[in-house]
Amino acid sequence: MTSGRLSTLLPLTLLLLLWSVIIVVINPIGEFMINDDWSFTLVVEDLLTNKTFTTTGWAGGPAALVHILWGTLWSLIFGFSVSALRCATLFLAICTSIALLILLKDRFRSSWIVLLYTLTLTVNPLFLSQSFTFMTDITFVAMVVVALLFISWGIEKNHYPLLITGFFFSLLATLTRQLGLAIPLAFLVTVFLHPPLKTMSRRHLSLVAVLVGIVPWLSCELWLATLETSVANHPVVQRIFAYPVEKGVFDYGIFLLSQAGVIWLYCGFFLSPLLIIHQNKLRSIHPLRKLIILITFFFCLFELAIILGYISPPTGFYKNIIYNFGIGPILLKDNYLLGITRNVSLPPPIFYMVIWYATISALALGYLLVRSIRQLIVTVPPNHATGLSFRGLLCLICLIIYSGTILLTGFHDRYLIPLMVFLIVWLADHQTPSFEAQKSMLIATSIVLFIGLLSTLSIRDFMTIKHSQYQATHDILNERDLSPCEIDGGFEHNGYHCSNQKKPTVTGTYSWWWVTQEKYLVSLGPMADYHVVHQVPYRLILGYDGAIHILQPINPGK
Repeated sequence: MTSGRLSTLLPLTLLLLLWSVIIVVINPIGEFMINDDWSFTLVVEDLLTNKTFTTTGWAGGPAALVHILWGTLWSLIFGFSVSALRCATLFLAICTSIALLILLKDRFRSSWIVLLYTLTLTVNPLFLSQSFTFMTDITFVAMVVVALLFISWGIEKNHYPLLITGFFFSLLATLTRQLGLAIPLAFLVTVFLHPPLKTMSRRHLSLVAVLVGIVPWLSCELWLATLETSVANHPVVQRIFAYPVEKGVFDYGIFLLSQAGVIWLYCGFFLSPLLIIHQNKLRSIHPLRKLIILITFFFCLFELAIILGYISPPTGFYKNIIYNFGIGPILLKDNYLLGITRNVSLPPPIFYMVIWYATISALALGYLLVRSIRQLIVTVPPNHATGLSFRGLLCLICLIIYSGTILLTGFHDRYLIPLMVFLIVWLADHQTPSFEAQKSMLIATSIVLFIGLLSTLSIRDFMTIKHSQYQATHDILNERDLSPCEIDGGFEHNGYHCSNQKKPTVTGTYSWWWVTQEKYLVSLGPMADYHVVHQVPYRLILGYDGAIHILQPINPGK
């Protein structure tokens, strides 16, 4: 066996072995919904049963077409069930990891570092948690990574069929989420900034990007608009223009700064293992080193003030997957709407240690990004070298377009997954063999494995709670001969069973998620004005053991 083939098979084998362990620990099987995936499940079910396609999610929007079709195809092959749809997403997640590994393998001689880069995405709690849902996030990022792979091959091999295949997958990404347009748009910019691409004409390359990556999407949009269906609504685009008017200039500026801060802290934290490999390069930057020392000094004072009880700063993660000390969201009335704390939270000193680590990582990442952009602006008139490979420059421009868009609209933390893909591929262009020191690699690998362990155990705990929630809801429906809409079973339960029903005129203290009656309430614990009628316990690894409670109102209707 050649060394080149071995360098591919070894990390691939280890990657698949790790996926096997993760799947066994987490266990994706269970007929419960997670987050918004009940809405996509309903569309697949309707498409299979009635051969109609009426909407793509409870919030509307012309997204998820490819996601729905993929779930439908998977169901035709393996049968329809919530577990089957979850496995459809899991399959795409594994394919995404493999595609990213193949995309990066030519950049490094070391199998170790190729696997490290790939695992930085794979064990990220945002990516890994969404791999066990039927949400659109993984479908989208799978199409993005495969698109980048084929586009890179097409450019490197001077091969138009490969390039067309890449833009076909970028089209699939756009038909999952409109943000997939970042790829063809970034490509149009890249072909005019990058040096001549062998015998490939810039005009022909641009034409391929437009005809394959953009025109079919526009055609689909126009067709959907003629149907006058909710599928043709654009709530995200509408928010871009509505937010500045609603918030005012000052508040909108604060909103943008806070959004940018969240994006960069998350990216800095989760990409920190790759930045550690660059530590020799970063240490030589004296202003950056002095800034990190200064920030560390003030963080130490801040931590001391917290420990001594002089200040009590708030803690909390951004919405809505990572929260407290686990994975979510747990969308039940007591935990989500009333804010009753039922889960373990990080103590403030530890929480702000995480913020410190994320801050210095974000500074290092920001330095590399600013230097790359400055090099592009200052030293790169057309037809001159940029210092980046074509795919590195493509990903740099993709991340600018993508992050700029979500910055304007507001986002959930899971929207950062594609951004981290662009950053990982872009960072690979900054890596040189001189930085592959054993000590740095060991530290980086240890951090990746630690994050992977926490991610896996947190998701396992989350799925355990969901199993108990489903069992408790199933028990009360069967024992009391109730219809699904006669209980508040949480957002996913009522969304799946009751979202097509007319909401009552007066809801009183009912949850907003289509609760037409509240004969019983599913919760994480007891509540005032309710008595407990049933419990299903769960055991957690990282948090407190507990039980899903079925509660009955003491005074129904009030």
